[in-house]
Amino acid sequence: MALWGIEVKSPVEFSNGVKLIPFEELPFSDNKAWFLQPRDLNAFPGFLSTIFAKAPLSALICPYLVKPLLHPTILGDPPVNTNPFHVFSLLDDCRLTISLIGPSCPISAGYWFQFEDEKINEVKVFNGLTTFHSEVLPIGHNPPKSIDPIETKELVDHFLALEEGKLRNKLRIALGRFNQALRRFPNGDKALDLAIALEILLVDGAGENTHKVSLRSALLFEESIEQRLQVRSIIGGLYALRSAFAHNGILPAEVKLIQTGKKPSVQVIEDATVICGQVIRSILLRGEMIDWYSFELKK
Repeated sequence: MALWGIEVKSPVEFSNGVKLIPFEELPFSDNKAWFLQPRDLNAFPGFLSTIFAKAPLSALICPYLVKPLLHPTILGDPPVNTNPFHVFSLLDDCRLTISLIGPSCPISAGYWFQFEDEKINEVKVFNGLTTFHSEVLPIGHNPPKSIDPIETKELVDHFLALEEGKLRNKLRIALGRFNQALRRFPNGDKALDLAIALEILLVDGAGENTHKVSLRSALLFEESIEQRLQVRSIIGGLYALRSAFAHNGILPAEVKLIQTGKKPSVQVIEDATVICGQVIRSILLRGEMIDWYSFELKK
């Protein structure tokens, strides 16, 4: 899976056989050659002249054993692959988790399979490029972010160690919304995505979500009471903006925060983005669902 938006200087090895490597270290293929050919920097529409005008700088790879490679038809139908998107899902989980580094915004440039044996790989039917374009594409150009290998390995390995189930599914949705928020240009849409990412992890049962999400976000920070108050105030402001945008279709220029007064909406959303990433990171590193009913009292 080739990635736009991030850069890695040397290979980073994760569990499950997955690696994050510089794009240039990928073995040769027609797909790699296609990405490396010159692009028109003045292409129209505009998004074609942003990150898509340049070759990806990194890629996620994973070895996969094809067995059997050939199947005699005299033996009947070949074995059925019961989970054909297993490797894609594995690589995409890694991509989304990397969003927490920086934060950054890795976007899939394309996903393909190729054989290690060059002669077998010449059978083109096995070597197609599948592009998975996101619903939300960035409309501006941001330089790719350099990824810290130690931090990246820690977070990705923690995610890959999670069993399939409720926590992993919740984190996957939260990371997807967080990554999407980072691509958003309209700040109202960004506020909506950030709120969804927080709610999927912090809301359980009925109740007032602004109170729950702002309080629980603050409780996950192990710093001073002053920092917790600031976190709670910012997330409360995010929800005020989200509500105004959802109900009125307009994002106010300012929002009033408890204790700190009015702040520009853009600044509140930027601060909330950082907090959202830290909340996801905190729950990921815990590796288990939080019993909020008792957790709130213990804090």
